[in-house]
Amino acid sequence: MEEKLRRLRDDPALFAELLCGFKPHPYQAKLLRDRSNRIVACWGRQTGKSTTTALKAIHYAFTHPNATILIVSPTERQSLLMFRKIKRFLHAEVRGARLLEASIVRETEKLIELSNGSVIIPLPATEETIRGYSADMVIIDEAAFVKDSLIKSVVMPMLAATDGTLIMLSTPWSKQHIFYKAFTDVSGEWSVHHVPSTECPHISPKFLERQRRLMSETEFRREYLAEFVEEEACYFPTDLIESCVEPELQAARLVDYLPPVEGPLYAGLDLGKLRDYSVLAAVEAQGDVLKLRLLRVFKLNTPYEEVIGEVMRLNELHSIEKLAMDRSGVGERPYEELQEKLGVVEGVKFTQRMKAQLFTNLKMLMERGRLKLPHDRILFSHLNAVECHTTASGGLRFTHPEGTHDDAAVALALACWAASRPSGRAVKLWGGET
Repeated sequence: MEEKLRRLRDDPALFAELLCGFKPHPYQAKLLRDRSNRIVACWGRQTGKSTTTALKAIHYAFTHPNATILIVSPTERQSLLMFRKIKRFLHAEVRGARLLEASIVRETEKLIELSNGSVIIPLPATEETIRGYSADMVIIDEAAFVKDSLIKSVVMPMLAATDGTLIMLSTPWSKQHIFYKAFTDVSGEWSVHHVPSTECPHISPKFLERQRRLMSETEFRREYLAEFVEEEACYFPTDLIESCVEPELQAARLVDYLPPVEGPLYAGLDLGKLRDYSVLAAVEAQGDVLKLRLLRVFKLNTPYEEVIGEVMRLNELHSIEKLAMDRSGVGERPYEELQEKLGVVEGVKFTQRMKAQLFTNLKMLMERGRLKLPHDRILFSHLNAVECHTTASGGLRFTHPEGTHDDAAVALALACWAASRPSGRAVKLWGGET
């Protein structure tokens, strides 16, 4: 018995299989068995990175009495997702018995305490929520999307007194981030794990090839091959997007879920065509700062009548100060209908010159720190897909690669455009001129 307990203590992969009912793939077992106190895991989509680190957290909690393990993610929702995986493993039935369940002495929505005194706590990556903790292990999920300064100035110091373990896992994003610097470290300080989705036996080559055809090559290499890549023509680089993220900010996905807003609300509507999405974005003006509060991405081929209904519902609940919307082609009729019903609508026809004005205005707000965004992978993907090229005549031409979308970026740009060109009572609130 003592020999078996010793093996379970010394081998996290065996612990995961015998006590949690999970047999790890070789690359997962390698991470589970890694005893380094600085670990970076850059893995592709669907490779099981959060599952693996959830198991690593459980094993650490059982083998280190009175330990504090923190699960940190860009948003509370994401940290709770990994926390729920931890709960499922702790309550897992293996060979007819729940082998770990009896060791839980306290379990709430946001805390698990074991009989040996160890606790596991999920936290969103905001300074207010994580400052003050001293931890033995910190797991940062989607680390590339957590503010670089927060990791350096708050997370790392909380491990100083314990000489604890820091694990950063993510798909790639900005090369200006500590996640990339740790991943490319040559000093030996970081133990690096790189796993593209091609290594996962559950993901077929056929599926990956289908995804490659649906996405741009850059996006595929980033998301599935776990490579740090970015097109030279990218207009909204990853580090600029990251600089606008406010971790505690959340944007509603549906109009009815948008909480009350204090400042004036400006909306942007991009109407989808055959292969594009209709997107409704709304920003709230707080002083000279705009905060994205709603990003409603409609399913493909959603009838314009339904889209118009959502705009009217938003106005009914929150009173839109101004709406800027796509008036190009088939957008003319929806524009006329909304203009008649709302009155505070500016129609925008998407010439290259107009697109340049929209995106230039959006980028200026981002560079000046006047736009705050939530952590939203769809928005990030659409922003990062926007490319800018100089034409022979010296103008700017905006495109996005085949297989990508820019609809959410356009809707956001329209909402910011509406806020920068207020009218009526909005002039005094925003401080601008028509």
